[in-house]
Amino acid sequence: MLIPDNTTSSPLDSVRRETRERHGVGISFLKEQVGDGVIYENETARAVFSEAGGYFELCDLPEEFSGALGAEVTHSLIDTAATRRHLAALEQVIAALLSGTLSFPLFSLYLIYEGGDLRTRENLFVFEARAGAPPMLFGSWSQEELPRFAKIRLLAPPAASLAGLPMVNGVQFLLAPRHTDDGRFLLGQLPRTSDAADLGLHAAPGMAN
Repeated sequence: MLIPDNTTSSPLDSVRRETRERHGVGISFLKEQVGDGVIYENETARAVFSEAGGYFELCDLPEEFSGALGAEVTHSLIDTAATRRHLAALEQVIAALLSGTLSFPLFSLYLIYEGGDLRTRENLFVFEARAGAPPMLFGSWSQEELPRFAKIRLLAPPAASLAGLPMVNGVQFLLAPRHTDDGRFLLGQLPRTSDAADLGLHAAPGMAN
């Protein structure tokens, strides 16, 4: 499914209304449990982590939200070189999914580059692979430019081995630093073993959870 056009009556508007109605209370509760925490943000997304858990939301699309509670929730700061290696490993995962040498019930990823927006379909790359369905791709993966934000979502059986793979069974995200920061990226991990809530729109608006 391609990302719908940003029109007054677009499917995205309906999804956003439905998300607010269905999950607004849950989002508020999770934010309260996480508390003030440590805030990381740029012009695209905002993330908060505390000892209780963590979450992220897009600045212009707060319905695109993922959060989790529990000790399994982790975050770290990685430098540009490590970020490039991580993205290269994710690109290899996509190649393996496309070739059929790797398979999961669901793997989705989107990268938002500078000036990009899920709503306008500009400056982004989107990929989604669901079992039993053809993969969906949209946009371009830049080999030079690093994304301002990236979300990776994996749904795998609990017993699945992810050894050597650059993601968790759940949600992972990368948040680029502001241009005034020290240049390190935030790597957030929201595993399914925690009390997690992925209330976003998956790889593309129009795909509700």
